[in-house]
Amino acid sequence: MASTTTPTSAIAPPIPRREEGRVVYAGVAPEGWKADLPRQSEASTEKLMDPAVGVPDPYGWMRDEKREDPEIMDHLKAENAYTEAQTGHLAGLRTTLYNEMLSAIQETDYTTPRPHGDFWYYTRTFAGKSYTVHCRAPKTLDHLSVEWDGTAEAPIVPGEQGTYSSFSTTHSSSLSRTQSSHYFYCSTLTLSYPGCERAGARTKVLRHWIRSEIA
Repeated sequence: MASTTTPTSAIAPPIPRREEGRVVYAGVAPEGWKADLPRQSEASTEKLMDPAVGVPDPYGWMRDEKREDPEIMDHLKAENAYTEAQTGHLAGLRTTLYNEMLSAIQETDYTTPRPHGDFWYYTRTFAGKSYTVHCRAPKTLDHLSVEWDGTAEAPIVPGEQGTYSSFSTTHSSSLSRTQSSHYFYCSTLTLSYPGCERAGARTKVLRHWIRSEIA
């Protein structure tokens, strides 16, 4: 059985510094607003409270969208080292539990194709891959009979097209092309159907399929 012995190494947990006087102000900055007074959101369309009320933000200095600030990166590395020191002895147990759960899952699988307009829409998962693939295929018949051999390479429906969250590819070009491309995380994905066109800040929903842009 995997060991669950309590770790003997003692590493102090990393504690990020606090900027006690740091505050942010919510809403749209009025004319003449001082640039050194941060607001809660640069994209906010709400007016500031009158009088403006500062919201405590002692850890605001840790925001770094580019992931380049040395102090922040060093802190994250310290957190990872602390976590490993405290839980490293559970590695064997984690592996055992993971394999047990994985044994009950059919990793290479698909959802039931559903018709909409001229296409069948469904999702696929693949063994060893972390991301769901959203697929569609031309609807040549009103009633679908799936004849899939169970392999990752074979399409569920002839003419299958698939996409991870941000890079579209046809089945014939293989999913390896998708895996080697740049992408960003999408918490939700909404398909657009022929005739529907919308545009968002980061994602443009095109007429026939989804093509995401990295700003």
